[in-house]
Amino acid sequence: MRHLRIMYLIVQETAPEDYEPINPFLITVPFWDGEKLVYDVSANPKLMSITGMAKYNPPVEKLVEVKSGKAPSDSEFIFKMRPNVLGYPMPENDEAEYDPATGTLTMKKHGPGSYEFGWMYFGTDHVGNTYTYTIYEAAGDDAHYKYDTMIYILTIVVNQDPETKEISLDISYADPEGRPVDAVKFTNVYTSSDNPPPSPPPEKLPQTGQLWWPIPVLALAGVAMLVVGIILRRKSEKQ
Repeated sequence: MRHLRIMYLIVQETAPEDYEPINPFLITVPFWDGEKLVYDVSANPKLMSITGMAKYNPPVEKLVEVKSGKAPSDSEFIFKMRPNVLGYPMPENDEAEYDPATGTLTMKKHGPGSYEFGWMYFGTDHVGNTYTYTIYEAAGDDAHYKYDTMIYILTIVVNQDPETKEISLDISYADPEGRPVDAVKFTNVYTSSDNPPPSPPPEKLPQTGQLWWPIPVLALAGVAMLVVGIILRRKSEKQ
C-alpha cells in the first residue's frame, strides 16, 4: 500500500517584539507510525528572546578593477553565505533568498560598495558553541567580468561571562587554508570588448627603410682618393 506524503515548509515572516524569528522547518503529513496513518501533526518551535543577546552583521566589500572601457555602475553581484551545519543561526535579511535545503543565504547587490548580510543573534542556547560559515561570490552572467573566486571561512564562538552573564562573540575570518584574513573582499576585473587593453610596445624598433651599407663604402673611397692625391702631389714636386 502506498501512502501520500505531503511536505510543508514553515516560515515565520514576522517575529513578536523582542524575539527572533524561528528557523524555517519542514513537516510531513500524513506519516505511518507503524500501525496507522497519523494526520495530526503539532509543531512547537522554541521562541528565543533577543533581549541581552549578542549580535553580529557579517560585512562584505565589493571592488571593481577596470582594465579597459567603463564598468556599468549597476552591475549585479551575487554573494552567498552557507552554514557548515544546517540549522546554524543565520542573518535576518528580508531582501535575501534563503534555501532551506542547504541553509544558504543569497544576497544580490548592484555596483561596487560595502554591504552587510544581516543581523545574526546569539543567546544563552548558543553559549559554548562554535559556528562556522562559508562566504563566497557566485559568478554572474556578464562576460566582461572576471569574477572573484576567493572563499572565506567565518568562525563565531559564543561566550558568556560567568558573573555578569553577558554574552560575547569571538569572530574571525580565514581562507580555505586556515590563514587569517582581515576582511571579506571580492574584486572583479572588468574588460570591455569595445575597448581592449592597449598592446605592449614592440621589443624592437620598426624598420624605416634606410640603408646603412653605403656609409663604409664611401668612407673607403674617400681614403683612397686622399692617398692618390698625396702620391700625385709628390710626383709633381720631384719634377
